[in-house]
Amino acid sequence: MTSTIKVDNIQNQCGANIANKSGTTITIGASGDTVQLAAGANNSIGGVDWQTTAKTANFNAEAGKGYFVDTSSNEVTATLPTGVAGESVTILDYVSNANTNAIIIKPQSGEKIEGGTTGQGVTANRQALTLTYSGATQGWLVSNAGDSGPIAAATIAFTTASGSLGTISGSTQRADPNGNLSVITATTTFGTLTYSIQSGSLPSGLTINSSTGAFVGTATAVGTQTVSSFTVRATISETSQTSDRAFTITVDPDATYINATGGTITTSGDYKIHVFTGPGTFCVSSVGTPSTNAAVNASIAAGGGGGGSFYGGGGGAGGLVVDDDGFTVTAQGYPISIGGGGNGPTSDSSPGAPGSNTTALGYTAIGGGHGGGGGGGGGAEAGGSGGGGGGCNSGNTTGTQPSQSNPGATNYGNNGGSGIRGSGGGGAGGAGSSGPSGSGGSGRDVASQMNVPAPALPNTAVYSRGGNGQGGGTIGAANTGNGGYGDNFGPQPGNGRGGSGIVVITYKYQN
Repeated sequence: MTSTIKVDNIQNQCGANIANKSGTTITIGASGDTVQLAAGANNSIGGVDWQTTAKTANFNAEAGKGYFVDTSSNEVTATLPTGVAGESVTILDYVSNANTNAIIIKPQSGEKIEGGTTGQGVTANRQALTLTYSGATQGWLVSNAGDSGPIAAATIAFTTASGSLGTISGSTQRADPNGNLSVITATTTFGTLTYSIQSGSLPSGLTINSSTGAFVGTATAVGTQTVSSFTVRATISETSQTSDRAFTITVDPDATYINATGGTITTSGDYKIHVFTGPGTFCVSSVGTPSTNAAVNASIAAGGGGGGSFYGGGGGAGGLVVDDDGFTVTAQGYPISIGGGGNGPTSDSSPGAPGSNTTALGYTAIGGGHGGGGGGGGGAEAGGSGGGGGGCNSGNTTGTQPSQSNPGATNYGNNGGSGIRGSGGGGAGGAGSSGPSGSGGSGRDVASQMNVPAPALPNTAVYSRGGNGQGGGTIGAANTGNGGYGDNFGPQPGNGRGGSGIVVITYKYQN
């Protein structure tokens, strides 16, 4: 059962008004009275209906209500209601932390804030603002401050410079593009950024990670160098604000390498080694790309000269040519000839023999000069390196090709005087020293110049050492280009012979 009481005026026992209606105006209480709601009751009679539990996560705001927003742990997005002209929403920074974590104000899709369609942010501590919907033209306006001062649009700044992000070369880089490319990154004053391709296209096989700006996938191999141009868009998820920047990525064809035969072939790491100790052909069937993969390094040593007899000087080392700058080959055969070592003297009255030349890749290494002998055995000879003087004969102080050689030490006249015997022959790494029993000039360690470790090369890759003077007629080791040692006394069969030459070619055959 229900009852309806129709009155325009309610009074207390003393005749004072409790509620009064006059026309369309309703007055509660009389002048001087205090009007109080019961505990737990909501105030929806005019003003702002404050929601007293602070918001710590994203929420949907309702018209006519006020919200305390706590951003002590994270940014909070308040999505405004569908606009109705004259309706308002009030926001207050609850913990004075908006300048660290912003309060983001987001309109409904297609609606505006302060005349723009992107969201805005509260970034000042303890800021309070009331937004009132004015209509479709300007949308939500800040009505408590008289201007848009309490809110501001976010700014986006790319930290990755525009232009080239780098070049992808080879299958490894294609599968791991971020290892060789700059990752696209940007910053924003508030909100969360996402990344997308606005125009153009990435290299085939790649996509962009929308959260990090890194590249995902394996780039497709190309036959020729390919440059991809594209524009990346950074978007603030909460406000829809955007910024664009243009970039390029270059993809090179996968590297190919030299294919060749000839000599004794071994490998060391990524390098292939061809060693020729006798005549042959370095036969190139195909070359590599890029152009740096069409080059070889080479060490070419001629035969060493024979040593002298009867307090004889050491034989000069065979000339040594090292091309460590990269000799560019083409698909063809390259003949190789290996110079023999010069024999020692057959009698006191005849000198030893010079070493023979070695040729490869268009280079000629000159055979070493023989060492001087005593008892009329003849003077030392010029060659790849000069032979050392001995007995009554002077050494050769220059090599035929100084770029390959060093002089042997003299042992005659003003350079040591007669009776000082057996000077060393010149080597690729230095000149011989004067006798008696002078040391031969040092050889050269070419392993480091040829991009391979020494143990991978024959004779530890120390080639073209000069022979010692008056050194017992020791024979130079085969395939070193070393000079033979001078003999202490008369010649004996086979004594003092120089070492034969060698050709070593190296190149990169894999990555």
